[in-house]
Amino acid sequence: MVHQGLSFLGNTSSPFFWVAWSLLLVWQNYAFTRVSRARNSASLKAHALAALQSNGVWFIQSLFVYSSFMNILTGGAGWLKAVAMLLFYTALTMSGSIYAHFRSLKIEKGKTAVGANKKYAQIPVEEWESVKVFVDGQTKMINTAVEVGPAIRALQGVLADAK
Repeated sequence: MVHQGLSFLGNTSSPFFWVAWSLLLVWQNYAFTRVSRARNSASLKAHALAALQSNGVWFIQSLFVYSSFMNILTGGAGWLKAVAMLLFYTALTMSGSIYAHFRSLKIEKGKTAVGANKKYAQIPVEEWESVKVFVDGQTKMINTAVEVGPAIRALQGVLADAK
């Protein structure tokens, strides 16, 4: 027996079912993308919080998806509504993932950034560009010294012979 307040879960004709499920689908893949990114960071705290959110929202969302699947499997949906459910599910979960990735690129810093690891240093792109310019300048200076080196040694030989 379904609790009176949750009766919409079994009713795929209810607008509340679709509104609630759409929010949960976006949240589900938002959380899933965040946990995936947190897993590749150096922060256990960020991973734990993201995993709690991801698994919690997955469980709640499952109540909706199983109601929809049962509706499809028992023939209550018809093929057109089944295709609509597939497109609905796919579009909203993709939206959640893409939004989470977009937002993560803006907010991840330090230990929570993807790829952060205490064994390896990360360097901002701007700083890396200045390092490359510096190294290129040093390389040119060394190459110039190598090219001029034999001429200087020859001149030193001539000067030594002149003494």
